[in-house]
Formats: sequence, structure tokens, C-alpha cells
Amino acid sequence: MLKRILAVTLLSVLCIGTKLNAQCAVYFCKLTGNYGFCYGGKSVMAARECAYEQCLENNGLQPIVLAVNEKKGFGAICMGTNYNGDTVIGVSTGHLTQIEADDAAREACENEGALKLKVKERWEDR
Repeated sequence: MLKRILAVTLLSVLCIGTKLNAQCAVYFCKLTGNYGFCYGGKSVMAARECAYEQCLENNGLQPIVLAVNEKKGFGAICMGTNYNGDTVIGVSTGHLTQIEADDAAREACENEGALKLKVKERWEDR
């Protein structure tokens, strides 16, 4: 009986640990309008480092973090321009469907003043 309880406890810990492997992060550079993102990392820190580096590789000069999430789900990045011609971005993560993620990213982009916008990136973090 004790072996069975230990086995069930170990299995529960392994399953919970597996669920926590859903991390994503998004960085954006206001100066250049470039971004970087990563998902499915082993840790939040790994996702943050990856997204930061990706933003720099995409010619971002001063990346700022826009989103960090530990939940599994769908995500999206929407880009647009405001009335001044500046690049704006909207990000969504951890949604149940891709449609929800796209809509949330569009709404976030519109809230930043985007007049012309387009969903540029989509992902599912399993």
C-alpha cells in the first residue's frame, strides 16, 4: 500500500512538473519597432532571456518586456502604426483558442492607438 501511495505521489509530481513547462515572453524595442519572442521554455527566465536575445538579433536597441506568461495556450503578436506613424504592438498569451489570442492581440494593439494593424505571429504553447 505504501509503495502504491508513493508511486501515485511521484506520478502527480511529474505531471504537475510537466504542466509548468509552458513559459513564454515577448520583448519590444520602441526605438526600432522590432520584437523578439519565445515560448515553450523550461523556465520563465529561459523564455525571457531567449526573447530578449531574439529582440536584439532583430536589431532591437533597448528591448522592454511586454509579456511573460507561465500558462499553456495560444498566443499572438499584432503590429500596427499610430497616427504619428510610430510602430505599436499588441500581445496576448495563454488563451484557449487561436481566435481568442488573435482578438486579444488586436484589441491590445488598438488600445495602443494602432490605425493599421495585422497579426504577425501566432503560437500554441503546449
